[in-house]
Amino acid sequence: WDQMDAGTQTDASSFGQDLGDNSLFRSYLPRSENKRDFPALGTTLLNRYDQSEVLACKDRSIHFRVSVLDGLSGIGQDDVQLAVDAGSGPFRITSHESAQSLSPGAQTINWDVANTDQAPVNCSQVDISLLTFDVAKTSYSETPLLSQTANDGNASVTLPDVLSNTARFKIQCSNNIFYDISDADLSVTGSVAATTNQHKVFYNEEGKFYTLTSSAPACEGSSGSSSGSGGGGGIVSTPKSGGGGGQIGLLELIGLLLLLLVHSLLPVYPTKLRAGSARR
Repeated sequence: WDQMDAGTQTDASSFGQDLGDNSLFRSYLPRSENKRDFPALGTTLLNRYDQSEVLACKDRSIHFRVSVLDGLSGIGQDDVQLAVDAGSGPFRITSHESAQSLSPGAQTINWDVANTDQAPVNCSQVDISLLTFDVAKTSYSETPLLSQTANDGNASVTLPDVLSNTARFKIQCSNNIFYDISDADLSVTGSVAATTNQHKVFYNEEGKFYTLTSSAPACEGSSGSSSGSGGGGGIVSTPKSGGGGGQIGLLELIGLLLLLLVHSLLPVYPTKLRAGSARR
């Protein structure tokens, strides 16, 4: 996946900022997976913010090109355009913000809808799943818990009878590409060892990282602030846990998930404004 927006050139002072037309996501060497998280899932799991993979925080379009190589000199390509709405987001899980132990059975999950159920995003339903990671967080499995439930900020799910010390909840829009992952590792005290080998966790080993308590780059020329309710186009954020104003909580940004199945799509997704992940 390669972002095709050249736009305004950045320098040492503006690198990692959304200037409205510049490229926000670096390219990587080809991998076998048919999807990509923006930013890398490993960055999100480490509670970091990577200046080389920055979620948009302005009204804008983002253009990607996906290339598939067969290893025999054959190549196929397709283009995808995304529309970003600065008046929506950040979509984020507000429960399970700290490490805790959970028993199999009923659990209530809360999240901030942040105008994502309204036009132009129009995400009326979400899917909720449980991610179970291996100890080193190099791979994980995903177990669906609830599909196409109302995007109203609250849902009851049933945890399976699995045993895991590194589990997270994930909520993704049912008909769009953005999602959020809960902030901390959860221990599920079931009786059957959870599977962890469905998917690989990708880490950007060459990223320019900031930790959870570091100040995030501001949006160039934007004003206002985000209270998590979709107002304003600024990047001033209120972290979910600790820290002062204007810092970014790395796991709190929306995510984007883009698959090879998409073709010339034009979904509208909410702005970054908080740290999170995205998939393509």
